[in-house]
Amino acid sequence: MDMESNKEIPVPQILTEAKAIAATMQVGNEVLVQKELSTDRHWANFVGWIPGEFLFLDGPRQLVKMGFLFKGNVILVRYLHLGTMYGFTSKVYDLIGYPLVVLVEWPAKVEVMRPSSEPRAAANLEAQLFVLRPDGQHMKFPSVLRDLSCSGCKLLVQRDKISENRFSPGLQTAIQVQIPGQEKLLTLRAEVRNILKQKDDIILGLRFFEDQPDKRAIIAGIMESQLLLG
Repeated sequence: MDMESNKEIPVPQILTEAKAIAATMQVGNEVLVQKELSTDRHWANFVGWIPGEFLFLDGPRQLVKMGFLFKGNVILVRYLHLGTMYGFTSKVYDLIGYPLVVLVEWPAKVEVMRPSSEPRAAANLEAQLFVLRPDGQHMKFPSVLRDLSCSGCKLLVQRDKISENRFSPGLQTAIQVQIPGQEKLLTLRAEVRNILKQKDDIILGLRFFEDQPDKRAIIAGIMESQLLLG
């Protein structure tokens, strides 16, 4: 098991050239689509593009099926490519029949989502994720802790071990992990802040609840020792 401090690599914050924007996309990549003035997020996939003109998405199917997505709607799109998060705002140009294709205007700019300035440690530790069921019982999912900070973490869960529709931003969870050098398992309550789908996995961004000062102090000590090693 290994933990090491992440060092931020400077990246341009805004991409405007069509070629540079296209380089951040890949056919089949999943994206999160959110309508302007809405907090609901829905999944779709890149299915193609004409640089400088249009993007083609295969959804979000649920919004289209419910009649909630129309020509002219402003949407926010977020996606992950080669470990970096990107986002842009654009308009729906048209909806094309069956199979569904949502034609989106080429974005004028794509933002490279800034990494947190808070120190984070890369990790590869086995963990357990707990989710409260409606009947009051907890479901447990095996997962892998991929990074850690004093305020939150990222967990990787295999898709075949989890129901994707079970998770949404705001969901309350708990994680349990054995930190090297610690005698007891560390258990923290957390809220799901974001969800990213990859080919075989789901990556959950969790934020720890603040009413756990003793647990967060333990993490602060771990972070300090790891950063001093760098």
